[in-house]
Amino acid sequence: MDIQLFGYNDFVLLKTSNSKYGVSRLCGNMVCSPVYDYIYQFSEYVFAVETNRKVGFMNIKGEIVIPIEYDSLSCRNDKYYKFSNGRAKVVKCLDGDYYEYYIDHYGNQISMKSFIDIDNDYYSDDKMLDDYGNSLDAFEGDEMNRWNID
Repeated sequence: MDIQLFGYNDFVLLKTSNSKYGVSRLCGNMVCSPVYDYIYQFSEYVFAVETNRKVGFMNIKGEIVIPIEYDSLSCRNDKYYKFSNGRAKVVKCLDGDYYEYYIDHYGNQISMKSFIDIDNDYYSDDKMLDDYGNSLDAFEGDEMNRWNID
């Protein structure tokens, strides 16, 4: 089993010989056993987890808090987007076309969908908007902070 420090050096990424990933605390407490195809870097109290070519998010207790239903995390210049300022950029295939948009820590879409033309590497701009089309702050209206379980 391969082991590496992960997530602000408080977590350890575990990789089995059959390429399954899990996470443990540095102190030895298991967060999740190695069952995922990949686990992305920790940010804002969640890990992005991938299984069967779908991505979702797990909290530091090992609980899935955003369903594993996205086709991928958005990636630009080999940098995967993770949660930052209360949002993460994800990609989802809808009716054969790929779209990327931001979600909040509850899995709610908080920006307009942007079409991705994978063949031509085209990405349209997206903005965070509220229900009325106004610009939205990532934390606006979020009083529960569900992902912060410390």
